[in-house]
Amino acid sequence: MPNITVKRCNVLNPATLFPGPDDGEPHNCVSVLNQVCTPRPDLSEVPIPNCDLVLFVDGSASRDPASGRCQVGYAVCTSHTVLQSGALPGHYSAQAAELIALTEACKLAEGKSATIYTDSRYAFGVTHDFGALWKHRRFLKSDGKPILHHDKVADLLDAILLPAAIAVCKCPAHTGGTDPISAGNTRADAAAKAAARHSLPFAPCLLSSTSTQPPSPPSALPDLQTFSTPQERKLWLTNGATSSHGVWYGPDGKPCLPKHFFPHFAKLTHGLDHVSKGGMLDALTKHWYTKGFSIYAQKYCEACMTCAQHNPGKTTAKPLAAHPPPEQAFDHLMLDFIELTPAGGKKYCLVIVDMWSKWVEAFPAKHANSHAVTKALLTEIIPRWGIPSKISSDNGSHFANQALEEVGKFLNIDIRKHCSYHPQSGGAGREKEWHFEKQTG
Repeated sequence: MPNITVKRCNVLNPATLFPGPDDGEPHNCVSVLNQVCTPRPDLSEVPIPNCDLVLFVDGSASRDPASGRCQVGYAVCTSHTVLQSGALPGHYSAQAAELIALTEACKLAEGKSATIYTDSRYAFGVTHDFGALWKHRRFLKSDGKPILHHDKVADLLDAILLPAAIAVCKCPAHTGGTDPISAGNTRADAAAKAAARHSLPFAPCLLSSTSTQPPSPPSALPDLQTFSTPQERKLWLTNGATSSHGVWYGPDGKPCLPKHFFPHFAKLTHGLDHVSKGGMLDALTKHWYTKGFSIYAQKYCEACMTCAQHNPGKTTAKPLAAHPPPEQAFDHLMLDFIELTPAGGKKYCLVIVDMWSKWVEAFPAKHANSHAVTKALLTEIIPRWGIPSKISSDNGSHFANQALEEVGKFLNIDIRKHCSYHPQSGGAGREKEWHFEKQTG
């Protein structure tokens, strides 16, 4: 046909990207997901029959009510005995303790078939649901920061590969039952709490190192106090400190801490809990005598970005705002109704005050309604004084209504309303009304 032109389309047709029946390799999607999203393909969440080991793991984290010190521990048990338990640093959470307990159980079952019971949904979820996915994402969140406990999750995913066959099962916690699973979980819980009572101190080496080697012993007090300046030692001596065998002790008998270590101990006492200045000072003065640490702790808390984002700061008292002064007479009017002694059938009086000259206009009315307001504006104020640019009144029904809004919109008047019975908002008008009532009463 002469009116039809056939051309080749240069734009890619999305339909050509659909896979055909012969494209790709045949596979089972469920099996592929199981291989990719789990640490090992044979990982099971149901018990393995006739396995070599049946283990129960638990972690504990609590605060000693007497000393306020955090107590953290873990335990790995069988149905009859405790195989392994230990204390953990006080800044570890209960979730971290559960991960460590499950990791140690996998190491104990190396080369054997094992069924491991845990009452932690978090540890169970890391093992079966999202641990391998986190590893695929390099343990990073959407903001580029590492996930919580990323190092312990990585250790657990590596330890899961050690047993010949493994099943990690979820069991209820604190059931009080007498069946073997409940009894084993209760035994692991008791062992973890017992190990937590001997919790390790909150040491700086435990914050920055995950090595299994024992930390080096702390330096001697004389070596630490060599960082003090002559001015510091003079200040200690002035406040009653004494020197014995090369060690400076404060008047309370505690060793003196040089200012050189204030940044280190401020970070240590502020901790992951973001303790306040008072808490930092209390934690440090239990073991050290310091001068000037309170001021340093205050500055440290003020410089902490996390504390600044979540802690409400001191509110600054702001003075009461006032109406901006008008530029000319009858440019800004303030309106209000007052009630007087009835006379001539009229009980109310509309008082209009010019905010520039404080001139008062009064209009008697039978009713305090919008009709009286619009009548006074359209027949008296505007013909004699011109159109105002701003009108202030309370939010009563005689001012807050559609009729007055339409008048303001038509005449381009900025109508502002404030709370009724609030002298701070309409003080100038209330003052003139009081004088007017006094003179006419």
